[in-house]
Amino acid sequence: MTDDSFTTEFGRTIKFVPGHFKANEPYVQYLDTHSYTHELTTLQQGKLSWANPVKDLVEFSGMLAFMRRFGLLRAFETSIDLGGAEGTVSALLRSLGLVQHTTNLDLIDFTPQTGPDYFKEFLQNMLSPGFVAEAEEVISRAKFTFDYLPDEPYHSGLFFGRPELAVVDRHIHGTVESATGSYDLISAFSCFEHLDLDGALAKTRSLLKPGGLFVSQNEAWYWVYNSLGVVGHFPYTAARLTHADIDRYLSQFHPTLVAGYRRRLEQIRQTQKRPTIKDWFDLGRKHGLRPVAVERIMPRRHRIAPCPPDLFMKDYFDHREVLADIHMFEPNVSTDDLLTYAIRIAMVAV
Repeated sequence: MTDDSFTTEFGRTIKFVPGHFKANEPYVQYLDTHSYTHELTTLQQGKLSWANPVKDLVEFSGMLAFMRRFGLLRAFETSIDLGGAEGTVSALLRSLGLVQHTTNLDLIDFTPQTGPDYFKEFLQNMLSPGFVAEAEEVISRAKFTFDYLPDEPYHSGLFFGRPELAVVDRHIHGTVESATGSYDLISAFSCFEHLDLDGALAKTRSLLKPGGLFVSQNEAWYWVYNSLGVVGHFPYTAARLTHADIDRYLSQFHPTLVAGYRRRLEQIRQTQKRPTIKDWFDLGRKHGLRPVAVERIMPRRHRIAPCPPDLFMKDYFDHREVLADIHMFEPNVSTDDLLTYAIRIAMVAV
């Protein structure tokens, strides 16, 4: 091992790309200010930004379009949104009239900051020209990232519904495992990538009524900046290293970052599996969930944070080298997986 390369436990030497870490360092700072810990701190200070519900509105609108394309959009009696933060998705489902009784689950209790009229005010504000202008950057970034009408005006294609019905009927504060009840619809946005997929899908099936629908949108593990957020001296640092190699790489080359990554590393130590779409399908069927629809979100640029775009056009990037490293421990990963930022998937309880 030298100062300009890293040798994996499988004996593969990965050459560093000059300036790569420095160029991507803003992503580390972005994650540090968008973590649950940061969110909890701002809540304790009595602050609540509109940025999260605005992003949720874009994701929700994209999911509605996905469900409509595959003939899955119908009325439901009960729903629960897993990892739903403030409860935006649950409120939007009620506002649309899709669900009669909505439940929102999250580790953090947001209700002291939201109040009974929070979502009504949100939707009313979103229809106001002044507020939309303020939210334009968040909307356009999210639309581009999630490939939902990215070239259309930032306000087009978004659902606003009827503000008087924008409510959440019930809040549960705890882990996904602590959820109770029986539901016709379960949704999860940017949640399952933080969980052991096998256990999370088993829990999901236990909450679904027979014939009930599970819809999810989650970051894909093999995108260049996955939910773990490890960036380094070469592309796909987290994707192409084992957990032990990530520890060793950070300890040697970024010791000051180790503490900050420890929480995110623990999220994936629960399982050695970094799921592909095939894993979602296989584990879903294992637990009585039949896949009925799936699509990859492959944005042309990564717009989540101020990172260099068009990675795949760089002359130092070679899909074959990245896949050769990954295939040492995950042989089914494909080039499609490298290009997939997020996955939308729908399953029905059998």
